[in-house]
Amino acid sequence: MVGVRVFQEAEEIFLGGACPVADWCPSFGLGPTDAATAAKLEAIRDLGVAVALDDFGTGYSSLAYLQKLPIDTLKIDRSFVSAIQEQTTVIRAILSLAHSLGMKVIAEGVETVAQREFLLSIGCNEMQGYFFSKPVAPAEIEQLMRADQPLGGALLPWAKSA
Repeated sequence: MVGVRVFQEAEEIFLGGACPVADWCPSFGLGPTDAATAAKLEAIRDLGVAVALDDFGTGYSSLAYLQKLPIDTLKIDRSFVSAIQEQTTVIRAILSLAHSLGMKVIAEGVETVAQREFLLSIGCNEMQGYFFSKPVAPAEIEQLMRADQPLGGALLPWAKSA
């Protein structure tokens, strides 16, 4: 089975017991109450891969997903982060909701120190964006991880202390 092989290969790359994460985007056209969708996501989790609901708060994402599907992490869409001054209330609410459901939160599209500092101050679990790294070619990721070098050359001082 292709999916299992991919996850087995990915498992060999991840070091230090890090848990790989599979992003699931609702725009893939799967309904929130679709039992087959829930079963597929649960099978991914059974492989030791966390499931993240991508682009939360936009498009096809729904609060129903949070109750009906096995989701470990919410990824706050970058549109909220890019307008962080106007969206602080929404970001706080998403973070509170996710944490109360036992989920982690990843903020997408972090590009400035101010965004990072705000997200840290409200307890955001993880962040991603150009502030930390530009996209890295898949062939380079394993080499950078083994060398314990920040991806794209960005230093992550807050991540080292956590």
